[in-house]
Amino acid sequence: MRVALPLALLAAACGGDDGDAPGEPMAVALWSEFMSDDEVRERLPLLADEGADLYLAVQSTRIGDAALEELLQGASEAGVGVRAWLLLPEADGYWPNETNLEAMREAAMAFADWREAAGLPVEWMVFDMEMSLERTRDIAATMEEEGVLAGLQRILDGRDPAAFEAHRAELVALVGDLQARGLKVMCVTYPTVLDDPTDGDEDIQDEMDVPIAGVPWDEASFMVYQSLIYDLSGSWHGPDVIESYAASAREQFDDRAAVALGIVGETGIDPVEMPYPDAETLLADHAAARAAGISTVSIYSLDGVALQHDPGEWIDARVEAAQAPAGDAESLRDLIGSLLDADS
Repeated sequence: MRVALPLALLAAACGGDDGDAPGEPMAVALWSEFMSDDEVRERLPLLADEGADLYLAVQSTRIGDAALEELLQGASEAGVGVRAWLLLPEADGYWPNETNLEAMREAAMAFADWREAAGLPVEWMVFDMEMSLERTRDIAATMEEEGVLAGLQRILDGRDPAAFEAHRAELVALVGDLQARGLKVMCVTYPTVLDDPTDGDEDIQDEMDVPIAGVPWDEASFMVYQSLIYDLSGSWHGPDVIESYAASAREQFDDRAAVALGIVGETGIDPVEMPYPDAETLLADHAAARAAGISTVSIYSLDGVALQHDPGEWIDARVEAAQAPAGDAESLRDLIGSLLDADS
């Protein structure tokens, strides 16, 4: 899961359901992307004890794999709910987006077939909607070699309204087909797309190849990663950033809205310089999301949480809602939105 590119613009410009009742536990989940089956299996008791779900990376090449089937069945027996986070080969873009929907359809329907044939205890499929890995790396290289403005232009160059609408229709059909097979479908994506409605267009989604609005997701989650904001802007921003995006998600997606927090530990495609410094800081962000009415919070990742001295301290599903102190969230969002608005 990556969300760094939109937030990289901040570094250049800045220099440097109706929710749960108070006191009741929120739904909480952990992402696992790189752990082996055995490593995940070792952590099932932790997840069960904490009442946490598992969002498990499922490479499309593993569909039908007996060892993976055994792990999924074992998670169910341990009382851990699992969502299948379906990922494509790197050659196909890794993350699903409007440019690789044919490959995603093939993989998603193959998973649905396997689920039915094997009786897999999986009710949810996750679409991690991001630009392709190749495009992401190309833009990152452009920023490094030619500067942020050149990288920004590469993002803006991705806009193609006609293709975007056609691909959105394909995605709507795919999600509908999966739902007809009894699967619920969740998306997780950049938080910056929540700023599209403020100027009445869908430029940001279009530029980043991620049709989100208008697709019948059962849940829509947004990656508000404080670690990446820190690495790229040079300072740690308060939980008001989480609360701001969470409030927009709630406004636009009602009880289907969710928030992903990160990053805990060093694990990732591109490890961050500044992971969450401690559990207290993460829990403050968790509490801010809850204050905005978000009832499902996920943490990236189990890979990193498992290495902490007290993993359960980081997961705490009984976080009390706490409104964040005022900060600079709105000015940050206004800035990034203006930089990504193709009409500005």
